[in-house]
Amino acid sequence: MENEARSGMSLRGSLRVIFKRQNTILIFFGVTVCTVAIASVVATPTYEATAQILVKVGMEAVYTPTLPTRDTEQIVRVDRQQQINSEIEILRSRFLAQKVVESLRPEVIYKDLDNSGGGFLSNLFRATEADQSPTQSNGDSIIEQAVTNLQKNTTIGAVKSSDVINVSFRHTDPQVAAKVVNTLVDLYLDRRLHVHKNPDSYTFLRDQSQILDNELRRSAESLNTFKKEHDLTSLQEERTVLLKQQADLRTKVVELELKERELLTKYTDQSRLVQGVRDEIGLVRDKLVELERRQTKLNQIEREFNRLQQEVEVDRENYRLYLTKFKESRILSSMDPGKMSNVSVIEPAQAPLKPVSPNIVLSMILAVFLGGVGAFGLAFLSEYMADNLEGAEDVEEHLRLPVLASIPQIKLPRDG
Repeated sequence: MENEARSGMSLRGSLRVIFKRQNTILIFFGVTVCTVAIASVVATPTYEATAQILVKVGMEAVYTPTLPTRDTEQIVRVDRQQQINSEIEILRSRFLAQKVVESLRPEVIYKDLDNSGGGFLSNLFRATEADQSPTQSNGDSIIEQAVTNLQKNTTIGAVKSSDVINVSFRHTDPQVAAKVVNTLVDLYLDRRLHVHKNPDSYTFLRDQSQILDNELRRSAESLNTFKKEHDLTSLQEERTVLLKQQADLRTKVVELELKERELLTKYTDQSRLVQGVRDEIGLVRDKLVELERRQTKLNQIEREFNRLQQEVEVDRENYRLYLTKFKESRILSSMDPGKMSNVSVIEPAQAPLKPVSPNIVLSMILAVFLGGVGAFGLAFLSEYMADNLEGAEDVEEHLRLPVLASIPQIKLPRDG
């Protein structure tokens, strides 16, 4: 019951403060809403123009090492995200921003740039600089300011999970906003052709093709010479014969050893029969050693032949690869480089019809919310800071004493 009473008193007190300070609440709320409304209406609208660029992974994302090796991959591809980030950095470069300003002129993009402004000290400083450098004009500083402002108002980013790049620019004039974006995109396309273009690729591929052709000729000649020096046609037959002879000789060694053991059961080690068998075993083993040497030599010949043959195949593949690249380069060099770009404009910038700021609806919603919160806060703060008692309820609340009677305010008539 006590809590409910306190809650009722607190609610009753809050309502009393609201009705008591209603003029303060209404004035603060009205001033806040009117101020925001006037500021939103008076504020200069800002328009945003956007162009979209599609980046496709093409020939510019593929390159070949200077000299191919037999143990490495011949073609290296650049990651898609890496390529998109590279294109974004080209678009964000200060070089392109300056080219846009120079192309459209700074006074067209930013009419409010004034190099003659400033106070007495600023003008005096400029005059001193002009005396020291009579050939230097203030045009460079205006261009630098325009470039800096253009970069601040330009937004460039990739669309998530796609190969599309958005290029946006904000300006108070919708026509200027669209013109800046389209000029930036056009200059970017020209710039990237210059960045990705390799003027020496045709000569490089031609020279590499010639080098690899000479290597292929040398390796093929070495293989032919090796074939002439060694009769490779009968190599497999000779290997088969050697294996058969080795098997026969090993069998004969076993037979002779058995015969030797049998003779030793009847004769001594010094017997002529035993010595004869041992001499025969030695001759057979010598023949086995000779056959093993011949087999080792055949294995070496075969390994060398396989190495030379593999070298010819690798050189032929490298030569074919570079010859194909050389032909492609010759075709590309004869075509219009603008048609070979792997970047295309999906949607050029159009002059926007609606401004992006100020957002009057959002501003009014925030004004109503903040005005209401501020008005009630100011009302309760004023009540808290007040040091006078304005009624019987204030007396009972602050002094904790009952009010027995109250005397109304009486206005006495003035004399005379």
